[in-house]
Amino acid sequence: MRRYGALSLGLMLFWAGQVFAGAATTLTEAQYVTLKADIEANSAEFAGKSDADIAQAYNMAATPAFQVYKIAVTKNALLFEKSPQATVFIPTTNGWATRTTQELTLFTQLFDAQGVMDPSLPNVNAILLFIFAGTGDAQLNRVHIGNQSRELSTRAERLYIVSGAGTNGDPGVRAWKGLLSARDIAHALNPSVPLS
Repeated sequence: MRRYGALSLGLMLFWAGQVFAGAATTLTEAQYVTLKADIEANSAEFAGKSDADIAQAYNMAATPAFQVYKIAVTKNALLFEKSPQATVFIPTTNGWATRTTQELTLFTQLFDAQGVMDPSLPNVNAILLFIFAGTGDAQLNRVHIGNQSRELSTRAERLYIVSGAGTNGDPGVRAWKGLLSARDIAHALNPSVPLS
């Protein structure tokens, strides 16, 4: 009975979380202020560089490496593709075949009509931990899903991490995801420069 109570809680958390999306793809004016402060803090690195050069530097992977949750992972990637760490989904035993009907249904409901889920949402992670609880193949599937749900942050995205340590076990959650343009840099340094 305790398991069904947790399942009900998981469903409530899941549906409540669907109101929110993952990281934004457009910077706010406050985020441009943060970007300007970081550019100024690294003025020696950017001295004499064009806005395009500065944007390119911010679009490179953060150093040191900082892991973040992806904001979109396909069901196909989780179930049928090998992760960058060479893990695979195990459909046998308690990895999948012996999960309850409720767990399998809940897993399916994590994905939208296009077969995509957002693992950066805390409720999605809680539900995945609930579904694949246990040892053996269930634990290996949790590791595989985690591997498929992470990627490296760019230097720019690293400025807007809202939680997480950036490790495999505690990936960061981004408030913004994307690539900066020369116009973004120009606007950050001088807000009177239009974005379009």
